[in-house]
Amino acid sequence: MGFDEGDNVILFDTGIDDSIGRKIDKFIGKRVSLIVNSHSHADHIGGNSYFQKKYNSKVFAEPGELSFINNTELETSLLNGGFWEYMLADKFLKAKGSIPEPIDKGFLSTKGIEVLDLPGHSPSLIGLKIDKIVYLGDALFSGEVIKKYGVLYLYDVDRFEKSLSKIEELTFEKAVICHKGLYDKEVILDLIHTNRNHTETMKSLILENLQFNTDYEITEKIIHKLSIEPNLTIYMLILSTMRSYLSFLQKTGAVEMVFDRGVRWKRR
Repeated sequence: MGFDEGDNVILFDTGIDDSIGRKIDKFIGKRVSLIVNSHSHADHIGGNSYFQKKYNSKVFAEPGELSFINNTELETSLLNGGFWEYMLADKFLKAKGSIPEPIDKGFLSTKGIEVLDLPGHSPSLIGLKIDKIVYLGDALFSGEVIKKYGVLYLYDVDRFEKSLSKIEELTFEKAVICHKGLYDKEVILDLIHTNRNHTETMKSLILENLQFNTDYEITEKIIHKLSIEPNLTIYMLILSTMRSYLSFLQKTGAVEMVFDRGVRWKRR
């Protein structure tokens, strides 16, 4: 999605790599003066370096995402907890680095662009609102994406659910969600319900399969239960998400962390 300024365009996210950047560039046919990244995941920032090289485009991002955009090896470290760049170096997790700067909400406001704080899928994910259209990025997912992957990657379950409520309260007519397209508000409200059902289903599945297990054992049980055939990238995304759910369930008092030959989890 982009904002046409006449001779220039403000671009919202850039796709997964240079090849997507070139396709976007050809489609737009104008200079990209500014990129606003919704968050730091590779499939949203991978084309940044292409536009910075060609147009010297500025890149805006929330402070909580800046280091990951500049130093993309940190994304794999966040998933694994250590340096695993050589293990998790595919383009879905590690984009080319680019040079971002803190988002200037005042400047964007002068263009009629409102920044929406919608964290959860990533630490500081943002959406953008222009008049009656909102760009939600990965703050909301389609039913098809949920069905395809089985487990939505979430950094913070609590903040993701709160962001769903924020979207529900917004005044808009249409919304763009990544990996799918443009929808009327009625469809978006239905998708909010679908996303809430997904997080509730995941909580229930974890609690049903919690028998003094490690997070690895819980992950394996969920993968088996949902008939997911993972590669290493998908496995690490699910493992990280399970840890996020366990943290949430510990916070709400539903589970308890126990130290017994490593960290294990049980229901309270």
